[in-house]
Amino acid sequence: MKRLTCTVIIPTFNRAGYIADAIDSILGQTRAPDQVIVVDDGSTDDTLAVLAAYSGRIEVVSKPNGGKSTAINRAMPLARGDCIWVFDDDDVALPDALARHLTALERNPEAGFTYSAVQVGRSGPDGRIAVQYEARLWPAEPDEFLIRMMEHCFVYGQPAVVARKECLVRVGLFDERLVRCQDYDIMLKLARHYPPARIEEPTFIQRRHPGTRGTLAQSLSGADPSVAWSRYNRIFISELLDGLPLDRYVPKSWAYGEQTARIQRFAIATRHVVPDSAGRDLAWIVANGGDLTAAERRILIGALTHFTALREIGTDECRRLARACKGRIGRQIRVSLAKGLIYEAMAAFRKRRFSEVRALMPRIVALVGMAGAAELLREKLGRTPRRLSPSP
Repeated sequence: MKRLTCTVIIPTFNRAGYIADAIDSILGQTRAPDQVIVVDDGSTDDTLAVLAAYSGRIEVVSKPNGGKSTAINRAMPLARGDCIWVFDDDDVALPDALARHLTALERNPEAGFTYSAVQVGRSGPDGRIAVQYEARLWPAEPDEFLIRMMEHCFVYGQPAVVARKECLVRVGLFDERLVRCQDYDIMLKLARHYPPARIEEPTFIQRRHPGTRGTLAQSLSGADPSVAWSRYNRIFISELLDGLPLDRYVPKSWAYGEQTARIQRFAIATRHVVPDSAGRDLAWIVANGGDLTAAERRILIGALTHFTALREIGTDECRRLARACKGRIGRQIRVSLAKGLIYEAMAAFRKRRFSEVRALMPRIVALVGMAGAAELLREKLGRTPRRLSPSP
C-alpha cells in the first residue's frame, strides 16, 4: 500500500483573528502534512503579521485580492503532495483528521477523494469555538453520491474533503467565477469522475461567525449565507444539468429507467429553481410516463424540503408546478411534492413553530387544492387537526 503525501492549502483573507487557530490545528496533526501553503488573498488587516510568526513551518504566498478560488488555484502549481487538503482559515482540524483522510485514500486506491462528517460551533466573545452539534452524513452509497449531492450539499465545507492532486487537475481546479460555494462545485466535479471514500466521524470543527465572506469587490455577509449559496449554486447546477448524461441520474445498482432518470433530474432542477430544465423533464414525464414507483415517489417527496428550497420555492412556484402537472401521473407528482411539505409542516407543528406551518400551508394547497391538502393531512396525522395555530 503506497503511503501518500499531502499538501495543505489555506486561502485566507482578513482573518487575523482566526488564522492562527487554523494553522496550529494543521501543524499539530498526528500525521504531519508534508507541505503547508497559506495564500494571502490581499488581506488589509494584520493577517500577514500573524503568518510571519510561522516562518520556516509554512510557505506564504501573497497575491492581489481575487477570491478563494483564485487563491487555491495560485497554490496548486506549488503543491508537491500526492493529495490536496484545502482548509478554511476560520476552522479547526481535529488532531487525527489528516491521518484518517489519507488512510481512507490509501485503502481505497480507486477513490478520488474523501469526505467526512463535521462538528459545528460558534465563536464566543473570547474567540474560542464552542461546539454546538455534530452534522452527520446523509446515507449515500458511492454510486449515488453524485445524485444525492446534486439534490443538496450534505458535506459541510471544503475542509471535509481531501482529494488526490491528479484528480483535481483533471476536473479543472476551482471555478474562479464563484465567490461562494466553491466547495460544492468541486465536489460535484470530482464525483462526476471518481468514487469517494467516506469517513463517518467528524474531522474538523466548522466555525460559525458573522464575519464577511467573499472579496473586496463582492463582500457577502456571513449572518445569512443561504441567499448567496442559492445564487452561486444555480450557476454550476444549471451547467451540470445540461451536461450530465441522463443515465447518470440513476445509480448503477438500480435498474435503469428513463422515467426514473427524468424524475430525478426534474427534482434536482426544481429544488435549485432551474425552471427551463425542470419544465422539459416534466413535460416528457406527463406525456410519456406511467404510474410512479415507490422509489420515484421518494425522490419527489424530498424535492422541495431542503431549507434553502423552502426559502426559494413559494406559493406562486407551487401553483406553476401544479398547472404543469396534468393527467394521472401529474396528480401523483403533485401529491408526492406536497407530501414532503406535509412532513415539514407536521415537524414544525410538533415543535410549535406555527409561523412555519402557516407559511407551508398555502404551498400545499397550491399543489393539491384544499380538498387534497385536507386529505393528505388526515392520511399523515391519522385524524383531522382542529387547528394549525396556537390556541387562543
